[in-house]
Amino acid sequence: MRVEHILCALFCWNLWVGFLPLAKADNGFLLYTPQKSATGQWYLNVESTAFSANRDNGTNVFFLDDFAGGTYGPLSSSYESDQFRLAPRITIGKSGCNGWGLQANYWEFYATGSTGFAGLPPSAITTPGLEIYADSAHTRAYTLDLEATKRGFYCGNQLLATFGARHGRLRHLDAASAVGLSDEGDFYSLDSQSTSGFNGTGLTYSLTGIRPATDSISYYLGGRLSNLFGTHQATANTSAIGFGPSGFAPAAAGSVSQIDDHMLIAETQVGVLWSKCSKQTGGKLFAKLGFEYQFWDSSNLSANSNSFAGFAGSQADVAAAAADLRTSFTGMVLGAGYAW
Repeated sequence: MRVEHILCALFCWNLWVGFLPLAKADNGFLLYTPQKSATGQWYLNVESTAFSANRDNGTNVFFLDDFAGGTYGPLSSSYESDQFRLAPRITIGKSGCNGWGLQANYWEFYATGSTGFAGLPPSAITTPGLEIYADSAHTRAYTLDLEATKRGFYCGNQLLATFGARHGRLRHLDAASAVGLSDEGDFYSLDSQSTSGFNGTGLTYSLTGIRPATDSISYYLGGRLSNLFGTHQATANTSAIGFGPSGFAPAAAGSVSQIDDHMLIAETQVGVLWSKCSKQTGGKLFAKLGFEYQFWDSSNLSANSNSFAGFAGSQADVAAAAADLRTSFTGMVLGAGYAW
């Protein structure tokens, strides 16, 4: 773990557990303390985040060399799964009357998208050429945290610090398929797939500041830093099949790379909080709306594969390379919860 990561972590991350200031009628802004309690209190927060995952795609390249009629390609897959996707986050914890507490939270993101046939079913190619007919990209990430919490006050602001353990995973998958037809009437089917992923466990720490604007509205700014240690794996697989008047020519190849690695996750949130105590139950309702950014980064790990099939009059090639894991998640967060 790098020293600069630890130092940066002392000023980082979120309040997404819904730690809201109380209204003046609730004894100032004490975290999750709508009533005095010798045993502290429980809280539950559920959020719906909406993120776009920005990353480099794996390389999938196709090429057809028709010795009699010329060359087609190279063609590269270009589909990106960067559309906004909903990602749930749930937190449950207990805050003690002495300012210390314990919480667990889980967040998961999954984005998948594809294009199919591009107007050309694989069996319908009738003129010499090469075309990508299917293209897909997938991203999945999740984190599971168990951490101690400590609340405090500074210059009229409410502060929340956390420190604990995090398990996390990030995985990208890119795939594409192409078809080609030579002047001799030989048909080529080309496929490629590349994956890259990290799975590990480490430390996570955060700091959030909350400043009241009115009795029930506050602003928040927070950051989190996580250092995970685990396994980084990259794979690339390709296949090429040629068949027709010239005969049958199949080929397949693949590669796998795996190392012990480190992943840095940096996160920040800024937004508005709302809270209201319930006189009937003695609990507190709270909600939040804000902007969130996450940055995941690990070392580059290469995996490459190449396959070709051919006859006397033509040859087709397909190549694949795994993407790196550097990923940015940008989006909004909307949450609500209850403390009792």
